[in-house]
Amino acid sequence: MPCSCDDVSPPTTIPEAKTKEAFDASGERFTAGLRERALEELSNYFTEDQIVELTLVICVANFTNRFNDAMQLQLDLGV
Repeated sequence: MPCSCDDVSPPTTIPEAKTKEAFDASGERFTAGLRERALEELSNYFTEDQIVELTLVICVANFTNRFNDAMQLQLDLGV
């Protein structure tokens, strides 16, 4: 099943880029949930499904990084 994120182009405006950047950071800091203001800002640029997928991707990346750090694993970049 294709990810609906595939259809999303990169942020094209400064506010959109800053909103996504703030959302990325909030996913790391506010583990109990996103603040209402962040969701309101995101909804200006993304659908609810896209926000869910962004949240999932950010959480998986954070989990992977924390797991690798805890296990002291080195990245295999295939080079």
